[in-house]
Formats: sequence, structure tokens, C-alpha cells
Amino acid sequence: MQRTENKDMKMSFELIRLFAFFVFSLATCFAFSAETENWTYFTVSENDVLHEDSDKQSRVEAIKRYEGLTIQLTGQHLEIPGYCSAEIARHDRTPTEHWMSKKSAQIYSMLFEEENIPLEHVITEIEAVWPADECQPPFDTLFENRDFLVAVLPGGYLLFFKKN
Repeated sequence: MQRTENKDMKMSFELIRLFAFFVFSLATCFAFSAETENWTYFTVSENDVLHEDSDKQSRVEAIKRYEGLTIQLTGQHLEIPGYCSAEIARHDRTPTEHWMSKKSAQIYSMLFEEENIPLEHVITEIEAVWPADECQPPFDTLFENRDFLVAVLPGGYLLFFKKN
């Protein structure tokens, strides 16, 4: 009788070990399989959000400043070489939730339409998890819309990055 109990106990121990190995392997696989998404500079919107022609120079300066820039997202990590690095959280929001008013969302929607990039009904907001790690504007809040990562520049222009 004792021999059967020892055998059952050994088998239970082996099953627990096998299960633990499986869980550890699976967790390791997910931890190392997070693909890096590269987003390269695409354009700066032709117009600012208010459609004012008074600040076209800031658009030209933004193009010069961000042209060639690549943003990397790996799992929950954001890397913008020369700017910042942060652990991030992603939140799905409607444009109205993101811009906190229906009117603002409509204004931005028109700006997107002018760039031939329709604004989706749900966008993914990307922000730093820890305020101390937050990137400086315009990278403090990014959002994903289709195959584009978008930042709003201080002058009201949209800065677009395209997913590679």
C-alpha cells in the first residue's frame, strides 16, 4: 500500500514539474516574442487644427526636425532615439473621448480627411505608465490610427509616422 502511495506521489510531483516547466516556457516565449514595431516619419499635416496660415514656418521647421525619425514600440515599451524611452500603456478611446469634446473630435477628423487618412471610430492612445518617464511634447501622448502613429505638435499640426 505504501509503495502505491509513493508511486502516486512521485507521479503527482512529476506532473507538477511538467506543468511548471510548460507555464515557464510559455511565459518566456511570450516575453521574448514581443515584436518591435517600427514607425517612420511620414508627414506633417498641411494645415494646423485651426487652419491658420499665420504659422506655416512652424510646419517647415517640424518637417526638418522630425524627417527621418523612427519610433520603436516593443510590447509595452516606447523608444524614440534622441528624445525619450518609456514604459507605456495603451488605451482604446473614441476620438470624442480622446479630445474630450465632440466638436474637437470633428475638427481633428476634418484635418485627418484632408490628409486622406480617415480618423477611425476607435483610436489607441499611447502614454507613459509613470509620469516621471513621460516623453516631452509632442511625444507625451501618441495615438494609433490605422497604420499611422500620430502626435499633435504644439502649433496644432499633426505629425504622422507610418508603420513599417
